[in-house]
Amino acid sequence: MTAIRRISDLETLFSLLIQSIGSPTSITTLAKYLNVSYNTVQSWLSLFDRLYLTLTLTPWHRRITRAIHKERKTYIWDVPRIMYYCL
Repeated sequence: MTAIRRISDLETLFSLLIQSIGSPTSITTLAKYLNVSYNTVQSWLSLFDRLYLTLTLTPWHRRITRAIHKERKTYIWDVPRIMYYCL
């Protein structure tokens, strides 16, 4: 696994992801909001994927350059938690 020093930031990141389900995930914006580096947020998101908390989908387009520039979308596997935040 990875060394996580600030659990509260990890929890905040997960709640931010729940609020923006299906929207393009801007790692730069999340990093600025949490006051951590871009690489930290990227590693936390990959940790969520490895623990099956989230599912990150990359965009598909015929032109590869356009697909690379588009941001990924993150979905949450925990449906009851999503329903709790949506109500």
